[in-house]
Amino acid sequence: MATGKRKPHNLGASAGRQVNRSLQFSMLIRWSDEDRTYIVTLPEFDHAKTHDDTYEHAAKMGRELIESFILWYGQDGKTLPTPNKFVVDEEALIAR
Repeated sequence: MATGKRKPHNLGASAGRQVNRSLQFSMLIRWSDEDRTYIVTLPEFDHAKTHDDTYEHAAKMGRELIESFILWYGQDGKTLPTPNKFVVDEEALIAR
């Protein structure tokens, strides 16, 4: 009998931290006319790249690559790069 409440999945403490940590890193998604696909660049990880035919799948591929880098860095005992911080200049957004 369904109660309407879902039990949360237990991914384990490290899995939860890994996913949350991946959200701190940036990715740049651009369309490539030459390649006819979306190219994803990961600035914090030596500008590593991945791609896919749709924007949504490219974003998913980018996030999966970030999660892989987090795992690989941990396995190798390497320190993760510092996530880029982007600051919006509110005055620059005002139309003049």
